[in-house]
Amino acid sequence: MAKYFLESSAFLKRYKEEPGSDYVNNLFTNTSELLFLNLAIVEIRKVFFRLYKYRRNDITGN
Repeated sequence: MAKYFLESSAFLKRYKEEPGSDYVNNLFTNTSELLFLNLAIVEIRKVFFRLYKYRRNDITGN
């Protein structure tokens, strides 16, 4: 079984379409072991909050 270490920007490609997303999505569908640091969770949450805030402001104009 292959093992892959995903840092936060690679992990986010799973949820935000950008170059490299197809490759990352393929890692999730294959029988691979995916590893990441607990610190990455904090970084990922911060990026999700920024995306949410940006989209909310874009929709409401605030």
